[in-house]
Amino acid sequence: MSIAGDFDVQPGFGGSIGLSTMAASSLSGVVGSISLKTGDGAKGGDVFVSSGNGVTTAGGSIMLRSGLGNNQGGDLLLQAGDSATGVTGIVRLQSGLGFYSSATVIEGSSALAGPGGDVAVYGGKSEKASSGEVLLQSRENSHSRGNVKLSTGDSPE
Repeated sequence: MSIAGDFDVQPGFGGSIGLSTMAASSLSGVVGSISLKTGDGAKGGDVFVSSGNGVTTAGGSIMLRSGLGNNQGGDLLLQAGDSATGVTGIVRLQSGLGFYSSATVIEGSSALAGPGGDVAVYGGKSEKASSGEVLLQSRENSHSRGNVKLSTGDSPE
């Protein structure tokens, strides 16, 4: 089995790490793209993005953000891989494991003048079978079970 080489950009251990920037920009016209892709093979290559560990305080954050636009901001798409003959990949948003757990939040956008952004959750559609289900469920444990709460926001009127 032939294995292609890895591409690894990693800072050394130290008190301060420099900033590395890759950018494509233009003030007048179409701007180039930046693409990060691993090779194809019997099993496709993985892409792993990780921030640094905090030795005495918080770990580093990762921010994925699309660009500001004059009349519409850029889209952000998280999409699992397709499958030619089997099951597609899974999209999972999950907070980390800790002594105390944090929240996983999905929130519609705020607006300065118009209505705030909606949050829509859909089950997947199928051309030849039933559509996917939408499940809201708290997890079980040995002590008690969490609640599922649905509520609308408060209004000053």
